[in-house]
Amino acid sequence: MKEPAGPRDGKRLLVVARAGRPHGLDGRIQLHPFNPDGDILDVVRNIVLRTHDGVERDYRVLDARRGPRQAWLVSLEGVHTRTEARTLTGALVLVRREQFPPLPEGQWYYVDLEGLGVVDPMGQRIGTVARVIGYPTIDCLVVEGHQWVREVPLQPPWVVDVRVADGVVLVGDLSDVPVLSRPP
Repeated sequence: MKEPAGPRDGKRLLVVARAGRPHGLDGRIQLHPFNPDGDILDVVRNIVLRTHDGVERDYRVLDARRGPRQAWLVSLEGVHTRTEARTLTGALVLVRREQFPPLPEGQWYYVDLEGLGVVDPMGQRIGTVARVIGYPTIDCLVVEGHQWVREVPLQPPWVVDVRVADGVVLVGDLSDVPVLSRPP
């Protein structure tokens, strides 16, 4: 069953880190990833920095390596001095979705779930994945149905299969998943 999956443009920008203070005198800057265990900053070669005033600028990454306290030390093309690096402190670091490395079969990035159709055991589309929420003990899909919103645990028996290429998430029986809200 092929369902429209919503906008999942590969050029979409995703926030992955925040720029910290300069490191050294040669323009290197610390980047603090929102996923400290991830390695996206090691594999991308282009980033976008969005300053506090909303201005976005593309940078080519010349060098990136792990630094102190889960930070990455990054050299960017065009940033040669500590003073230049200091102007980037606090900027959000964005990466285009198309730059994320491919995953093995059966794995997906959470961002790719947003907009997927949600299909029940009878094959009926019952809603759309609005976003993924991570809790300390479990991750949940926020599913918006026609007349309800539910947080569906991202594990069996609630989520049976995820088919990103087909644009759907197959779910099991959701009768024990509370409805969070209903339209007025």
